[in-house]
Amino acid sequence: MPISYPEISDKIKQATRIATGTPHEPEAKLRELVAPLFAGYLKSRQLDLNLEQRDELVLANGTPDSVYNRLILEYKKPGVIKPDNAKNRVVIAKVRGYIEDLAEKEGWKKERLVGVAFDGYYFLFVRKVRRWVEQDPIPVTPESIEFFFQNLTRLVGGHPLIPEYLIRDFSVGDSPVSVAIKAIKAFYFALKENVNQKVTVFFDQWTLQFAEVHGAVENKKIDPETLFRTYGFRKDEQKDFKPLPFFFALDTYYALFMKLLAYQVVGHYTLGTMVELPLAEWERHDSATLKDHLKQVEDGGVFRQLGIRNFLEGDLLSWYLNDWNNSIEEAVREVIKRLNAYDPKTLELLPDETRDILKKVYQFLVPKQIRHDLGEYYTPDWLAERCLNQVGYGAKEKGLLEKRVLDPGCGSGTFLILAIKRAKEHGRLRNLEPAKTLTEVTKNIVGFDLNPLAVISARTNYLLAIADLLRYKRGEVTIPIYLCDSINPPQARVAGEMTLFPKKEPYEVKTAVGDFLFSHSIVTKQRIQQLADLLEGAVKKKLPSDEFQDKVRKELDLNEAEMRESSLYLVDTYERLCDLERNGINGIWSRIIKNAFAPYFVGSFDFVIGNPPWVNWESLPQEYRDKTVDTWQRYDLFEHTGLRARLGSAKDDISVLMTYVSIDKYLRDRGRLCIVITQTLFKTVGGGEGFRRFRLGKKGTPFRVRQVDDMSELQPFDSATNRTAVFFCQKGERTSYPVEYVIWRKKEKGSIAIDLDWEEVVQKTVVKRLKAQSIDGSEQGSWISARPKALKALKNVVGEAAYQAREGTNTGGANGVLWVEVKQSSTNLCTIENLNEIGKKVIALHRAEVETDLVFPLLRGRDIQRWNANPSIRILIPHDLNDPAKAIDTKIIESKFPKTLKFLEYFEKPLRDRALYKKYLEPQGVPFYGIYNIGLYTFAPYKVVWSEVGHDVEAAVVASHESDQVGKKVVVPDHTVVAISLEDEKEAHYVCAMLNSSPAQFIVVGYVVLHPSPHILRNIKIPKFNPNHDTHKELAHLSRQCHKKVAAGISVTDLEQQIDELAAELWGLSKPELKEIKESLEEMR
Repeated sequence: MPISYPEISDKIKQATRIATGTPHEPEAKLRELVAPLFAGYLKSRQLDLNLEQRDELVLANGTPDSVYNRLILEYKKPGVIKPDNAKNRVVIAKVRGYIEDLAEKEGWKKERLVGVAFDGYYFLFVRKVRRWVEQDPIPVTPESIEFFFQNLTRLVGGHPLIPEYLIRDFSVGDSPVSVAIKAIKAFYFALKENVNQKVTVFFDQWTLQFAEVHGAVENKKIDPETLFRTYGFRKDEQKDFKPLPFFFALDTYYALFMKLLAYQVVGHYTLGTMVELPLAEWERHDSATLKDHLKQVEDGGVFRQLGIRNFLEGDLLSWYLNDWNNSIEEAVREVIKRLNAYDPKTLELLPDETRDILKKVYQFLVPKQIRHDLGEYYTPDWLAERCLNQVGYGAKEKGLLEKRVLDPGCGSGTFLILAIKRAKEHGRLRNLEPAKTLTEVTKNIVGFDLNPLAVISARTNYLLAIADLLRYKRGEVTIPIYLCDSINPPQARVAGEMTLFPKKEPYEVKTAVGDFLFSHSIVTKQRIQQLADLLEGAVKKKLPSDEFQDKVRKELDLNEAEMRESSLYLVDTYERLCDLERNGINGIWSRIIKNAFAPYFVGSFDFVIGNPPWVNWESLPQEYRDKTVDTWQRYDLFEHTGLRARLGSAKDDISVLMTYVSIDKYLRDRGRLCIVITQTLFKTVGGGEGFRRFRLGKKGTPFRVRQVDDMSELQPFDSATNRTAVFFCQKGERTSYPVEYVIWRKKEKGSIAIDLDWEEVVQKTVVKRLKAQSIDGSEQGSWISARPKALKALKNVVGEAAYQAREGTNTGGANGVLWVEVKQSSTNLCTIENLNEIGKKVIALHRAEVETDLVFPLLRGRDIQRWNANPSIRILIPHDLNDPAKAIDTKIIESKFPKTLKFLEYFEKPLRDRALYKKYLEPQGVPFYGIYNIGLYTFAPYKVVWSEVGHDVEAAVVASHESDQVGKKVVVPDHTVVAISLEDEKEAHYVCAMLNSSPAQFIVVGYVVLHPSPHILRNIKIPKFNPNHDTHKELAHLSRQCHKKVAAGISVTDLEQQIDELAAELWGLSKPELKEIKESLEEMR
């Protein structure tokens, strides 16, 4: 009979006492007494492990594909290892050295080696996971001895459940016959040939949810060639390719992999008597038995047998069992076979490497470009760690397990898994019973998501994160991840034909098979869950309707009034589900109903964390927009109102709405929210105004901004240029300005790896701790961020300018037609060629003669630098030069500019097809060649111009431009240029000097994200030019000098210093204030 862990523990303590009393080489004595205990245990378990003695080390040798390749055990003198690792640096350094030496000499990866220092009192484990990980010393107890032997036995176990192995076996890879490709194609072609009604309905429901999560697929620029290349579609397989069935097939494969992995792991931890892995026997089943076992998995039955109540419910991705064929069976068998080669114990032994492994597998399953086209950007763990740190959810926090955490759009569960890790560590540090930790985790760490695949992924990750606690469970475990809409849960519908109680309209759950209605009496946490279970059971048993109602009345304890209110809806719902059952398309709807109501019953939370979806409201399906428009308006978030809002003219991000709903509905008073959100919400004009109210509606509960982390430069999301911020606030207090605004910057070039942890990111970055406030002093104004002293100094500079700026001419999508190159010219005519390669649409190249009067120099944003602007191309403007806002009348252009008209008629179709022309100009009777943003100001003799794209303003003065081809003409700015039109040259130079001064630049850099549009003049107080004011005249003179020197390639640093001093004098800034502004500006650039 094998020796027990308590017996080994007692014998080690006895050996340690003896070794302690040995005067010479006590560590050798310890090894002499303890080594036989270790060897005897391994022998009793029939583990063929080679324990090799090397000086003071023992090397346990494993197999190449096991969790560990080698374990290095170093015996130390009893008492050398201290409880605090701060006093163990010498011991740790020595073990590290052994790992590095062995890795170098024998070619092992350091990550596959584990080092253990042992002194009879403590085990001290050392590993390399990107960085060195040293666990706190573990006292010798039966539990720690079991953990030590688990590490030893992993040397001869299966593959480790870590990304590099899972990616190799279950992602796409380079082979066209990989298990992933075979399975996805098997599912896809089964869908194409499907005639099963249940599959069709499941696909329709998935399509509905897919559009609500990602936006309408028809609006996505998905490249089929990328899919064909990645997934090995032959030419004959590409025919009639349909993206939605393909993504349904891909989701089905990924979901199946996760379900089987979850069953393997949960079974391993809960079925302790099993000799082999739960899936091992499945390889030996015939087709019918295998399919039956899969049905039990998909139905959630096997998980319920293992004590997991709700791992699978309402799953649409089980459809393949209704289209079962040889190709699907073969692919499923391959997935099972490969999973059986893995060792579930990895989850305990390598917790850092197994964290959110599914995210990494998915990243290698779906090409990056396709993920980005769908708006899928996985949150790096380090960013989620930052959010947890901000709200104060740390392992050493008092009472952590009682704190409640919600991620309202949890995706694969990144934030929740990290929270679970901290909760488990808290339990370990406080010596709490594992059962207590498990109970509190599953009660208090909660997630919602609308995406069925995300819910399966998050539930699987959640299960993997608590797998080592499952053996201690005291009853059924509910995974608190719910398939529901946190923004728009079932609402009481508008009174309709079925509504008998106008004051209490029923709640409505919309599905692909129709809408289900439920009375207010039913919609309580206990009752709706009971009802869902009753519906499912009664439908399967085919109970008569009256028996079902009677059962509901008794088990839900409904009184007579409640039953009267509910009866009509109950009968309708039940009979429709029975119809679906008779037609073979039931099985999920009662579970979908149960999940849909989860937001009403989860209670309030201490912390809300996450990365809400960054999807523009206007890109969502029209039906979903209609459902949520009232919620937007309840919080007063729309910048547009009425019909325009309903039609989707607002650019607001759905993350804004999720933030406000989460604070309102889920966050307790004084609770904290920390989410990843777009930085543009704080600094853009218009789009973020509603968000920046920081109050739930005009008169509702306020919330205080505690801090914003601006991480735009770090670009945390893989290959995405999103401007990322971390928003931290607290409910129940008003926001007072200025607020903390922290800019994070990289110390070196290159990207911040997504697999780093937070401490590593901190080491690679520098922070600038600034303050932010509304630039115009209003409650909802754009923020400007700067050093505190610089912000104070700006009070004299901020204000409205005495000038108006406008964006330049806009062809509305006809750049490739109206932007031209002049090839040759005569007195009144010139030969032009359209720049057909400019723009997104394919335009034909055409050369023709036109009247020179309508050809002008065109200034683009790229043509401008500070103190210099030179047009590089020409534009054809078929507008009345006496009244430029109007396109030339067709009769006049035909008589006065016939050659120009002929050129334009060559492009009549693309000109008429312009979306903006059809929407705005055509209804007004404007000729097909009309353009936008044009007026008398376009032809002003002098303009102060700057590019509309950039982080600051680089202004220049542009006057008329002379060329041999079209003569001397006024320069026309295009829509990427912002211009102030002026009649006086001196005034233009004065304005240019003021705009290029450091105080003005500081304002722009402090609040503009990327587009210094005309709105900047609302915030830079430039006084009207006074030709008799000496300072005004001197500024104009200095600007002229700067233009001349820059054109000649000469530095103007000295002149710019003079401009700064004069501008500061006009704004009443002291020298110290100007110095502070300039230093702050330099820091921010």
